[in-house]
Amino acid sequence: MVSPANSAAASTAGMNPAGSGARVANPAPAGQPTVPNRSASQPPSQDIGDAIAKLPPYVRSLLKVEVPVRVTLAATKLSLQRILDLSPGVILQFNKSCDEPLTLEVGEQVVALGEAVKVGDRFGLSIKSILMPAERFWVVGKQSTAVRAK
Repeated sequence: MVSPANSAAASTAGMNPAGSGARVANPAPAGQPTVPNRSASQPPSQDIGDAIAKLPPYVRSLLKVEVPVRVTLAATKLSLQRILDLSPGVILQFNKSCDEPLTLEVGEQVVALGEAVKVGDRFGLSIKSILMPAERFWVVGKQSTAVRAK
């Protein structure tokens, strides 16, 4: 399970939210602080703390912003009549195999894939892969509105 504290700290240091220590293969643009490679003697929390301390104050303040995090097992569309007919004991079937990965969404953006795990008496998500966001290019010109390039 990704807790808000762990996900914020992990995402700021370029680590995956599962905390495995694997780096995301997305180098920082020139002029921005990067996370140094962690040595075996330095614990991950100290590495993250050092990287956060080097960030400008306005960036550190962004780390306090809370965003909705959702894990999706499956999704379907139902008619309003079907939803009104739901009652305890009704089983909804989805067109998704139990072997397919769950999706982790932050806001409205899918950021990772994983599988359900049991953590004590609760469920969690074991992240298996991080997804890179789709690149978006906008044509800027003399038009009154921007047009999305294909």
